[in-house]
Amino acid sequence: MSALALLLCLLAAGTARADGGTVRIQRDEGPFRIAVFSAPEPLRAGAADLSVLVQRRDGDRALLDAEVEIRLVGPPPAAPIDVQATRENATNKLLYAALVDIPAAGPWTLRVTVRHDGETAVVSGELEVARSMPRLVALWPYLVLPLGVVAVFALHERLTHRRAHVVDDASQS
Repeated sequence: MSALALLLCLLAAGTARADGGTVRIQRDEGPFRIAVFSAPEPLRAGAADLSVLVQRRDGDRALLDAEVEIRLVGPPPAAPIDVQATRENATNKLLYAALVDIPAAGPWTLRVTVRHDGETAVVSGELEVARSMPRLVALWPYLVLPLGVVAVFALHERLTHRRAHVVDDASQS
C-alpha cells in the first residue's frame, strides 16, 4: 500500500503548481530586494510558473501591496509576453505569481517591473528555455499508473489465494 501512495505522490509532484522553484534573478534594485523564481526545472516551452518575491532592503519584510509586471521577450518570431503577477495567483501569499505559456524554445529575456509607494525598480535577466517534452514522455506516469494498480491487485489476489490454500490444507490435516 505504501508503494502505491509513493507512486501517487510522485505523479502529483510533477503536476503541482510551484510557487517558487528555481531562482532565476536575485538582485537589490532601488529600495527593493527582488527574487524571481520559475518552475518547472528545466524551464521548457509550454506552461511555466513565474513567481516574484518583493522585499524592502531595509528590514527584509515582504511587500504585500506592490504592483508586479513581467515581460518576456523571446527569439523571433515569438511575440513578447506581458503579464501581471498577483498574489491571488500564488499559493504562497508572500509571492506574486503568473502562469505563462512560453511558445518557443531558445533564449528569452525576462524583465520584472516592481512599483510600490511611487517607487519603481526594474530587474532583468536571461532565461534559456528548452524544447517542450514529447507528449508521450510527458504522459508516461499516467500510462504506467493503471499497470501499477493492476499489478498490486494481482499480487494481493495471489497472496490471499495462497493464504486460503494454506488454511484449507491445515484444516484437512
